[in-house]
Amino acid sequence: MAARQLRQGHVLLQGVEGLTSGQGLEVLRRLMRQGSAQAAVIRADWQQWLRMYPVIAGAPLLSELVREAGRISPAAGGPGDDGGLTRDILVAAPAGERQRLLETFLRERVAHALQLPAARLDVHRPLNTVGVDSLMAVELKHRIETNLRLALQW
Repeated sequence: MAARQLRQGHVLLQGVEGLTSGQGLEVLRRLMRQGSAQAAVIRADWQQWLRMYPVIAGAPLLSELVREAGRISPAAGGPGDDGGLTRDILVAAPAGERQRLLETFLRERVAHALQLPAARLDVHRPLNTVGVDSLMAVELKHRIETNLRLALQW
């Protein structure tokens, strides 16, 4: 039960919401009338989705969906807009300051994923003991790679 609630909260954090059974039935009725062979149905907060996955902002289909929704500009949600730290900032920082900047950035990203204040995160505990599951770890890796424009190795 707790794992399901955590997963649901995690999906909501990404900007994706579920459909009620009534909404699902209505969508199914419409699709059956159209005779579509394939369809995808999603309730999404595109601004939140692009904050979570800024790299895909330029994808043609997503750009069109975002434009149709009229909720954000195509330029919003670019790399480096959610944590303040970019590779350029890190490289330009004095050598003695880089580790602190990186540690702060990582603490904030993990705390955000867990929906906790960064100050409450115990940085000495392994991630899997503070609530980070495998899906969250993959997403964190992706976000860090996006912001810092580098490839992390497992």
